[in-house]
Amino acid sequence: MLPRAVAVGAARTRVRLELVPLGRDLLLLISGGRAHVGAVAVARPAGAGGPAGTVVVPPHKEGPLAERCAALVAEAAGCACAAVAGIHQD
Repeated sequence: MLPRAVAVGAARTRVRLELVPLGRDLLLLISGGRAHVGAVAVARPAGAGGPAGTVVVPPHKEGPLAERCAALVAEAAGCACAAVAGIHQD
């Protein structure tokens, strides 16, 4: 069984991760501060056809975070994972 949501940090440095099952695949939501969609990355496990892609909403910088998290979850769970990241901290 997968945990639904976890948060680390406190006050303005709090970051929340939520894992949502989507059929046989997973959606990972990464948010902190004023939540938003800064980047979306989709990954599949190794041997399943390679990376699927990333979209970054300019001028956001969450692309590498979304890519890495999607890849880690996809590999660990053995399914496709879409990671949506949006962390805004002044």
